Amino acid sequence: RQRRIAAAMPALLKLMDDQNPAVRAAAVTSYAELAGEDELTALLDKLVQTTVPSEISAIERALGAICGAVGDSCVPRLVEALAKAGPAAKPALLRTLGATGGATALAAVRGAVDDANKDVHTAAIRVLSEWKTGDAAPVLLELAKTSPAPVDKILSLRGYLGMADRPELPAQAKLAIYREAAAMIQRDDEKLLLLGGLAKLADPEGVSLAAPYLDEPAVKREAVAAVIAMAGKRAANQQVAATRTALEKVVQVAAADPAVVKRAQELLQQITTEK
Repeated sequence: RQRRIAAAMPALLKLMDDQNPAVRAAAVTSYAELAGEDELTALLDKLVQTTVPSEISAIERALGAICGAVGDSCVPRLVEALAKAGPAAKPALLRTLGATGGATALAAVRGAVDDANKDVHTAAIRVLSEWKTGDAAPVLLELAKTSPAPVDKILSLRGYLGMADRPELPAQAKLAIYREAAAMIQRDDEKLLLLGGLAKLADPEGVSLAAPYLDEPAVKREAVAAVIAMAGKRAANQQVAATRTALEKVVQVAAADPAVVKRAQELLQQITTEK
């Protein structure tokens, strides 16, 4: 392995089934480190068979590197292995599918949410909540609405909110995510995510989503920042009533911060001068 001797791969492959656990573990680590696309099938076969955490970790690293290089062409083989694997190996395959992405991978991970094994179920939700593209948004919304377990609802909702950070989504799609999420949010942690996202997006149409939180001490500061950010990006005659109401509230709740009050009053003056 240290000398990167590719000719040793057949020998390492045989040693991955050695009866000595230490030899087997070293062979798996070495084979995984030297593996390329041609070794993908052998790695998946071994992953399906093993329950040893160190071997699973070594193979997962190799799968990540290989699939990262070849793209979604490896997804069908990952999905096939997922159907054969036991509970110990499935999370590694789910994480690899998540890193690879694509519609087929997304469908496979969504299917694993319904797995009877708790660890596999949780791993699938975590992978979905960290999906790298916005196409997971509808799946996460569905889970946030329908999951019976509170922890699953929270993970799915947080993941759904995170979808609005995906750069490929247009502003209106991001705002739609925030609107859907706002109706389900109960905890301060998710409120902070929502308000931070609205401030970053700075779309004036989101003012009405942030305004209700101006009365909540735990998130008031973030709500003020979001309203100021959105009001500052407002075009003339856009969202006039909602923005005025929110800014007037900001002046009240942020009285201890003269700079914020001054900025809110400046924005209110702009509204007053509009025709």
